[in-house]
Amino acid sequence: MKIFQTTMVARDSSVSGHVRRVVQRPRNRYNRYILRVMVVTMSSQDLAEQFVVTIRFRAKPGRAAILEKHLRDRVPISRTEAGTLDYRLYRSTTDENLFFLFSRYASEKSWDLHLYQPYTISMMAGLEDLMDGPPKVETYRTVLG
Repeated sequence: MKIFQTTMVARDSSVSGHVRRVVQRPRNRYNRYILRVMVVTMSSQDLAEQFVVTIRFRAKPGRAAILEKHLRDRVPISRTEAGTLDYRLYRSTTDENLFFLFSRYASEKSWDLHLYQPYTISMMAGLEDLMDGPPKVETYRTVLG
């Protein structure tokens, strides 16, 4: 995997393609966003080593809105970590207390680094009072991608 950073100017903050990280800077005098982006290029071997983690959180009755806020606050931080390819939070359409986190990493090592970040550890400790039991974690390796 090759990672490099560059700076670009765009009329809005939407960037697509292989751009992985976008840090929005204040608008310049031409009313354009100045963006610093990290571009990740991956070989076929890197793609085969991807590691997927799913986590199911169940909120205690009446605590779902608070749990959602805490989880939402952490998503942008986790998306900026090197090795994080995808990080998404979902809420069930049939059970308002159920949340699902999908994350995809360049390798199992990237997941380990995420797991032991100080903000990840403090977040999990802070969520214990909001959750109805421990989160259910499942991990997956790419079989065919």
